[in-house]
Amino acid sequence: MQIEGYGNGNVFELYINKELKTYTTTQVRTGDELFYSNIPTQKTLIVDEERRIDLLPIDNINFEFEIPVGVNIIEVRGLTDIKLTLLKGVNII
Repeated sequence: MQIEGYGNGNVFELYINKELKTYTTTQVRTGDELFYSNIPTQKTLIVDEERRIDLLPIDNINFEFEIPVGVNIIEVRGLTDIKLTLLKGVNII
């Protein structure tokens, strides 16, 4: 999963089926360009072209997760002009 967007002055939060998966602090300011990826080998959080993994809570630093097969609800809070990219079949060997 990859998410791109611009901060709207709130905390960035990602919910999968109403369960909070990851978030940053309010250091993501209005207009900040945000890029988030939890794809293996591409795990990153970039704010205004600067890698900011430190914004993720320490207990969530390994932010890989699976999205169940079927119908799911993906909710992104704190961003505008959101572009969401889902990739299917990514596995770690």
